Amino acid sequence: MDAFKLLYTTHTPLIAAFLVYAYTFFPHAHFTAARRSLMLANLLACALSLLWRCAPPRLMPPVTGFVDVLHDHPPTLPNLHLANALLLSTTTLLYAHHTWLRILALLYPAGIALSVIATANNWVLDGASQVLILLLAVYSNRVLLALQPLEGWVFWACRTERPQFHEGKIG
Repeated sequence: MDAFKLLYTTHTPLIAAFLVYAYTFFPHAHFTAARRSLMLANLLACALSLLWRCAPPRLMPPVTGFVDVLHDHPPTLPNLHLANALLLSTTTLLYAHHTWLRILALLYPAGIALSVIATANNWVLDGASQVLILLLAVYSNRVLLALQPLEGWVFWACRTERPQFHEGKIG
């Protein structure tokens, strides 16, 4: 159980490490797509949780036998552990330069799926809904990219400039 707790609690720092790695090693367009998809998935999950409230197993009445082994109080935001793990894993498998990282990326979603179920943090169908949210986020990202000319016009109308990315330079 301790391994599941460790994997569950290190999920957020792993996302931050992934973003740093992706920014450093991935082609800029792929890093941007992964970053936007991650953000859109979280926005969609928050909107969905406002429309349809569903308690995770650990918040069920004690007679059901589910025990929250991680929290003394319920978190306020929906979690997307599996969706985030799938996005990070898929992107890493496609674009990572390090073989050892690709091997870990293969194992990561399975470990996250087991940890959120073992810690009573998600129902099995929550994982399926997270996959659907991720697919919707990736598709929405493509729609947003098609609207980039409009974004340029908005920056022009506001009399400002869009920050420019310079390959190999920070700032």
